[in-house]
Amino acid sequence: IKAIDYYQKSLNLGEQKKIDEAILVALGNIGAIYITMGQNKKALEYQLRSLSIAQKINNENKLASIYNNLSLLYNNFGDYNKSLEYGKKSLAIYQKMKSVNGICSAYGNLGNTYMGLNNLDEALVNFIKNNELAKEAENPYEECTSSMDIGEIYFKRKQYNLAIPYYLKAEKIAEEI
Repeated sequence: IKAIDYYQKSLNLGEQKKIDEAILVALGNIGAIYITMGQNKKALEYQLRSLSIAQKINNENKLASIYNNLSLLYNNFGDYNKSLEYGKKSLAIYQKMKSVNGICSAYGNLGNTYMGLNNLDEALVNFIKNNELAKEAENPYEECTSSMDIGEIYFKRKQYNLAIPYYLKAEKIAEEI
């Protein structure tokens, strides 16, 4: 993958010049690419390396993003306690920063973690918050995803009359984006 090659060169240069911010960005971006590729173990390795740099230089914006990525990764590994731990840390920082899109993403990750724990009540609370904020932020991707997630919870509860409108809403948004 060319992007990884370029970020690796950036990482090497940052390490040579001892520029923590450049190292942090390169590690985080390589980790994010591995998340997208579904290579969770490699992604975790890079996210944990970036975490130590972000903590060292106290970069809260990057910490929130890394915590959110770690929440996603640990959820993928089935380690729901760690996923919740990092998800809550991410949410707290995003709330402090007043980052609506970050808060949306954190609520989505928390909702998915609670789904993994089969705690449908908590999952629904988080997905509804995600959905409301996504509308407010005019973020159609998050609104579509959270609508599907809400529909899925109602479907699992056999509340089909509540699930269908959310599925239809998600379909409509997906067709528009």
